[in-house]
Amino acid sequence: MTYTDGTNVNYEVTIDDPTTFTAPWTQPWAMQRKQTWKLFEFICEDNNRCEAGVCQAADVQLDDQ
Repeated sequence: MTYTDGTNVNYEVTIDDPTTFTAPWTQPWAMQRKQTWKLFEFICEDNNRCEAGVCQAADVQLDDQ
C-alpha cells in the first residue's frame, strides 16, 4: 500500500507461483479512503478480529455513504 496523498491509496499485489503460473503477475488497485474508515493491520496468523477466525456479516466494514 502506498499513500499518494491524504485520501488516496495505491494497493498492489504480485503473485509469484511458478507451479501455477508461467510468470509472476501484478494487480494494482487505486482506492480512495473514506473519513469514516478505520485502517487495521491484517496479519493472517495473528488476526483475532473475528470470533475464532471466522468472520460474520457484522464483522464487515461497510461504506456509509
